[in-house]
Amino acid sequence: MVILKQQHLLPWAIHEHVAIKQSVNDPASPPSSSSSGPTPDEQFVKEVSVTVDISGRAHHVVQCLGWSVLGEGQVALVMKLYKKSLYKLIEEQLDDALPLVLIVKIGLHVARGMLELHTERIVFEDLKPHNVLLDAEENAFLSDFGLSKQVKDLSGVYTSNVGGTYLFMAPEKLRPPNSDKIRIGFASDVWAFGITMLQLLCCDTMAPYGRGVALPNIIMMLMVDRQAPQVPAVPDAPELQHILQTCLSLDYKERPSAAQLVQAFERIFLHLQSTTPSPGPAAEVGAVAGHRLRQ
Repeated sequence: MVILKQQHLLPWAIHEHVAIKQSVNDPASPPSSSSSGPTPDEQFVKEVSVTVDISGRAHHVVQCLGWSVLGEGQVALVMKLYKKSLYKLIEEQLDDALPLVLIVKIGLHVARGMLELHTERIVFEDLKPHNVLLDAEENAFLSDFGLSKQVKDLSGVYTSNVGGTYLFMAPEKLRPPNSDKIRIGFASDVWAFGITMLQLLCCDTMAPYGRGVALPNIIMMLMVDRQAPQVPAVPDAPELQHILQTCLSLDYKERPSAAQLVQAFERIFLHLQSTTPSPGPAAEVGAVAGHRLRQ
């Protein structure tokens, strides 16, 4: 059992079911010889700092209930307990379908969370289904900010320490030959949002590149062949296909902002709600239920 210092918890959190995430500080582990990026402990300290700072102001970022120093350099982050990750939801649906209205609802919530981060000049750097948590009502919340970076303005930042998972990396984050610095910015998060939504649309955690693909293949496709991933048609919501395709523009300047994504997803969500019949006792979610996309 982890004993937390009560003074670092919100008063009502003591009576809640919570998730406790703590750093791993193993004295037996030798320090990393690489200076190219933050250590796991440094990432965790960053995650605690960002989560504690923004949680009270954001509606689609995981809810921080408190934190504690456990001794021997260990820190614990106390969060609301969520039902599952978006990755888990996609995995569960590999042989089934997701209602399109639910897909758009989740996309809207992720876009709102991304806008909340960007408003605070924070680049997420690691947006993917693993880092989107869902509650019992399938509302979505962003989590895991250990790789995030603070930027001064819309121009982004040039860095040699690029974070993230390569399946979700924008072309500008893939290191060109003989390049010491790589540009990251809000548009890099928008690309990752596009890949995340594409996986949700296709119910495929390896979309759009396919299982077993290696980083050199992705670099060849995006940087050499200049081929952007293609979003399949969405007959019930053609604007959804269009906005996601713009998220996956090879030129970061052509991608929409998080604010534009929120506006587009709000329109699409309202449209789907207006065209979806209310489910009866034996009805499903209406005309958009079971809408499944394949590339």
